[in-house]
Amino acid sequence: MDDKKKYYEEKAKELLNFNMMAKQSKMSDNLHKMARGEAIMLECLAHSDNGLMPNEIAKSAHVSTARVAAFLKAVEKKGYIQRISLEGDRRKVNIVLTENPDYQVKGAKIVHSLAELQEELKQYRSEDVYVIGGESVYRQLLPYCDVVHATRIDMEYQADAHFPNLEKDPEWIVTADSDEQTYFDIPYTFVKYERSRLTVQK
Repeated sequence: MDDKKKYYEEKAKELLNFNMMAKQSKMSDNLHKMARGEAIMLECLAHSDNGLMPNEIAKSAHVSTARVAAFLKAVEKKGYIQRISLEGDRRKVNIVLTENPDYQVKGAKIVHSLAELQEELKQYRSEDVYVIGGESVYRQLLPYCDVVHATRIDMEYQADAHFPNLEKDPEWIVTADSDEQTYFDIPYTFVKYERSRLTVQK
């Protein structure tokens, strides 16, 4: 029991120290807007010299990887963290489709048309290629996709960009979905869609 009490006392001190550190940083103005879970996971990152992988954050903060994914998206949007690709990780190649002829980004290949992208992708197996939006990129590349991994949120928002509703498209069927989960008060599920293939019965 004494060891457990000591552990939680140390964690409480670490969180207090992080809050003091944050008050002296650029994030102090927005600290009060942070959810408690976000603060705990940021505390884990603050004590890492070289950053952490998402699965390492989940393990340190004792939360699910799904919650970490939602957390990272939220705090990155607020400007609290920066994602950095690992140097020398050759398993992943980032290809950016853009109409901007001057666009450059470190560690990524730049293409400026759908034809140029298709030519670049010939060297990869189709099952190894993933599309990450936004809306314009999804609209152009969805006809070439056979599988969609989506996070379906059970809420409605006003927005000027939308992902197609595959539930209403007869070409797509749900082949897997997760149990409903909740991030604070937002319910969501992970859904896998696959393009249906019609065959003639013999």
